[in-house]
Amino acid sequence: MKRICDILTRNKTPIAVLDDTTYKQVTIRTNYKGVVLRGTQNGLTIGTKNQFVVSAGQFILSRIDARNGAFGIIPEELEGAIVTNDFLAFDINEDEVERDFFNVFLQSPVFLEACIKASKGNTNRKRVDETFFLNYEVNLPPLSVIPTRLVLWGYTSICNRLSIHFMMGRFRWAMVLGLVVGVGLATTGLTWTTPTSISRFWM
Repeated sequence: MKRICDILTRNKTPIAVLDDTTYKQVTIRTNYKGVVLRGTQNGLTIGTKNQFVVSAGQFILSRIDARNGAFGIIPEELEGAIVTNDFLAFDINEDEVERDFFNVFLQSPVFLEACIKASKGNTNRKRVDETFFLNYEVNLPPLSVIPTRLVLWGYTSICNRLSIHFMMGRFRWAMVLGLVVGVGLATTGLTWTTPTSISRFWM
């Protein structure tokens, strides 16, 4: 077992927004639809002057909508964009998790569960509790036996569908897809998983 803080390190790079500078702003779509450009805006019209700079390749989530799948990896075109405190940016610790595996793991039910459980507050005002989130334990295989990139990419769409079924309460379908992933990975000779253990890792 690893805590999320073992694989993610909070990155807070502050910036004072200047009136005579134009900034790129970030939005994160729900339902795993990624991190995109919200737009560009002149500093003069930006009300919150103390914000944070983000970098390409970082993981970022929305405090408000992470429980609805609003998280992802910052793309190259958003290098140097700014975000408010409603977004949490993290550096990925590649000594603990392989980046391609992490990208797929983000689409798993267990990661979504971490975001849901970390969201605290009243129903319409739930926000991710950063401390709870970072200390949440997830079951990941050792770095030395994480599947190759080609194997992972082949399972990305299946894992995404698995997560959607899980979100919608279709647990039977989620289990079926979990078994499919497990069988496929097992046949590649990856000894860390079997058709039954895939549910332990990602369910």
